[in-house]
Amino acid sequence: MLDQPSRQQNQQNLNQNPNPNSYRNQFPWRLWTKIQLPPGTKRILASSFYQLKLGHGFIKAYLHRISQAGDNQYRCGKKETAEHLLLSCRDTQLVTVRTKLKDKIQELRPSLRLLMHTKIGIEKTLDFLRDTRICTRRWHLEQWQEAQARQE
Repeated sequence: MLDQPSRQQNQQNLNQNPNPNSYRNQFPWRLWTKIQLPPGTKRILASSFYQLKLGHGFIKAYLHRISQAGDNQYRCGKKETAEHLLLSCRDTQLVTVRTKLKDKIQELRPSLRLLMHTKIGIEKTLDFLRDTRICTRRWHLEQWQEAQARQE
């Protein structure tokens, strides 16, 4: 019979991730018994939220990394990441909705930690996703069609 690693050994292995950009190293893990989304959140919205949170899904930085997109650039010319889309992109549609997001969280400075890990941040991020539809398949295909039209 193989020796099974103890829980303590597993935790030590998790804490020794050498990649400084890994989700684990950017955000400390807090294990919950329940998903921390507001009740009644639609599945597509929850899916978009978790795609942003994990960096896997219909985001070009991820799609490019797995060879499913030709480049990792958003239409503004910057790398399309969750941080860029939520906090710094100068695309007109995103700026308008981001302004509403910043108004709703008032004095708090927006950051990924705030928007992805606090109750108020999650609620406001879901509002942002509802208004922009980013990180959905439909949104990604619309972006791809616009890029194709610009090239022609």
